[in-house]
Order: sequence, then structure tokens, then C-alpha cells
Amino acid sequence: MSIIVPTIDTEDTFTECIRLWLENNPKEIIVVTIPRDVERVRKLVEAVDAPDRDKVSVFTVPKANKREQMVRGIKCASGSILALVDDDVFWPHPQVLPALLAPLEDEEIGAVGGPQK
Repeated sequence: MSIIVPTIDTEDTFTECIRLWLENNPKEIIVVTIPRDVERVRKLVEAVDAPDRDKVSVFTVPKANKREQMVRGIKCASGSILALVDDDVFWPHPQVLPALLAPLEDEEIGAVGGPQK
């Protein structure tokens, strides 16, 4: 499973979001930002104290455009399932990913949405 995250003007809480996503053991996390923000995003990723931080990759697109950022992330993804996640989404426990994947065991289901608060 690949997590794809478009981001600009990234908040400090992004580091915690990444840590929580990694606790769910995805194959990879692909972050797509713009050149202006790439150094800040890389610093926020580097602040993650997790052994599998190397699962996180940062890419850029020329200008802020969520659609283009998602396309870039999708093209870079190697997972067979994609999670399109906003940069401020907290997965509160390591069972979020298994819960999101469970409905996909039914061949008639092609998409799943997580809980919203």
C-alpha cells in the first residue's frame, strides 16, 4: 500500500502524521510538494524518529496544484493499493490501515473512505 500526500505550506504537525502513518506499516509514503517548500518538507520528514523513515520519499511539481501533485505521486507509487491522504490527517492507532483495507477484500468495492471529524 502506497500513501500519497500532496502538501504545500506544510504545518509542523506533519512530522507526527508521518510517524502515525508509518506505525501502520505502509509499503511507502510519497510526499509531493513544490520547489519553494521542498526543504521544509524534508526537514519535517527527517524529524521523524522511526526506523522505517526511509519509506518516505519527497518529490516536487513545478507549481501548487493538488491534482498535479496527486498525479506525480500516483506515477511514483509502487503499491498495488493507493491511499490519497491529506497532510493533516492523523491515523490515531496502528489498526487504521487494516480497517481501511478490509472492505477491499470484496471485489465489488473499489474505494474506501476513512472516518472524518
